[in-house]
Amino acid sequence: MGATLDETSLALRRVFTACQEDETSISKSVSRFRKVWDKQGQDDDKARRHFFARFVHYLQLPLAIKERTPYVDRCLEVACRFASSFLKEQQEQDKDKDKNESSADEEEDLPDLPPFMHWLFEWLLDHHEVEASQARLRICLMLNHLLKLMGEDASIDDDLYQKIFDNMLLRLKDRVADIRSQAVTALQRLQDPRDPACPIIKAFVFHMASDPSPVVRRTVVRVIGATRLTLPHVIRRTKDVDEGVRKAAFKFVAEKIHIKSLTIGQREEILKRGLGDRAEGVRSIMERDLSKATFEIISVLFAKLLSFLHSPSLAAPVRRQRGPTPVRPGRGQFRGRRQSGRRRPPRPLPRPPLPRAD
Repeated sequence: MGATLDETSLALRRVFTACQEDETSISKSVSRFRKVWDKQGQDDDKARRHFFARFVHYLQLPLAIKERTPYVDRCLEVACRFASSFLKEQQEQDKDKDKNESSADEEEDLPDLPPFMHWLFEWLLDHHEVEASQARLRICLMLNHLLKLMGEDASIDDDLYQKIFDNMLLRLKDRVADIRSQAVTALQRLQDPRDPACPIIKAFVFHMASDPSPVVRRTVVRVIGATRLTLPHVIRRTKDVDEGVRKAAFKFVAEKIHIKSLTIGQREEILKRGLGDRAEGVRSIMERDLSKATFEIISVLFAKLLSFLHSPSLAAPVRRQRGPTPVRPGRGQFRGRRQSGRRRPPRPLPRPPLPRAD
């Protein structure tokens, strides 16, 4: 092999060149890569490692280009889809196996990543600290795209998990805002919102409140987990100076938080800020999502109140209670004068006159 171009290198160069053309579909380029890979032999580990070495050799060229062009994006898209095609093939093979195994055995024996995909992850993570900012950005983009193509039920080994965890936390301190934003997206699936001591959640909360770039703050609001710990921090972003961050915060509350989970003070605060926001886009989110949900809750509660007021137990006519019978003034009583509670003693009858003695 040496300095000469062997057959594998020539075939890979032709595929990389052809995938930049608009007429060539991405799936067609992926199938061309698979044909070159299949020629290496299933049991020839040396030949497959040579294939990977030549593959990343040509991959460095689009990664190092300074300006952003659709040709570069197309090459990176094809490379990610080619790597994920091995995972899809492995998943299809696992479905064809015996399905009578217990669930406990399935949890213990998690499937490993295909070798090519694992090699690509390792290579990208080993080169995330290159000097060129565009190369660092595209490496983070490829990592995010690979994690997205793996699906929601994918699993990785502990070593690769820790490597992504450590390296992307370092990229959160990058001087370029777009790289920090991509690092946030890469750490999205590694966060544990239920753990108050999770370093990713702590980093997200810090950047959501203190990052100078609105792009990073908006990305954190979109990807952070919805818990009682993170909710107050997101509600504070409804006062952000950037319109995009405020829209993301109100959308977070509308889509991820049930209105009943908010306190009365939080509901009043969010409605007051959203409906009184100076940006029309923020007000439209409030009118379309949050206000509608709030009024639905109010209507349900009001309907319950009406049903309670019109219940059969309360619908019976109320009888008028009679008070004490008023005393009419009679003899020996004066009209308009307050009578005391004591009775008058009866008057003594006059005595008959005594007879005179003659």
